[in-house]
Amino acid sequence: GNLFRCLTLLALEHCKQKGVDASQLEGELTPENLQAWMGMLEFGQFGGDFDIKITGLGLAGTVSEWATTVLKSADIGKNIPVVARVTQGEVVSFAATAITTMASAGRVILLEGREQTVDFIPSPYRFCLTLADTSIIGKRQAAMKLSAQVVKALADEASHDDILAALQREVDAEKAKHTMI
Repeated sequence: GNLFRCLTLLALEHCKQKGVDASQLEGELTPENLQAWMGMLEFGQFGGDFDIKITGLGLAGTVSEWATTVLKSADIGKNIPVVARVTQGEVVSFAATAITTMASAGRVILLEGREQTVDFIPSPYRFCLTLADTSIIGKRQAAMKLSAQVVKALADEASHDDILAALQREVDAEKAKHTMI
């Protein structure tokens, strides 16, 4: 998921810099652009742990720094399906290389993801987990989004009451967005 989010971030930044509206994103997903954006992603050990570094188009950060903030933005979430439709091969290849790198470093890897993606990662082991209540997935996503917004809004030393108040403001803001009139 985060690799698709990284590519979507780069694609949207590319559009922004070219003055192309995000609604025209699909036209920018050329083989040349995809190759350039993949070249802006690097898997390795950064800060003592394995991570993906994003460097290009004026962006510089890692997935671990941006996973719950930048990469969870509404613009990225809205445009992931467009980008994912044409980047499955790139993502699978990148993930397979990352897995090999970590395994070579002595790590045991547990890869999770959508079947359509992980089915193409070579492994003698396959497990498929299912949920009786799939609404949990949406609830988890909502909780992650709200918590990321609260973290962004508050100082590092926020009190318990400050956190609860900020969370309530975010919940109210989300409700207001989805209230039918």
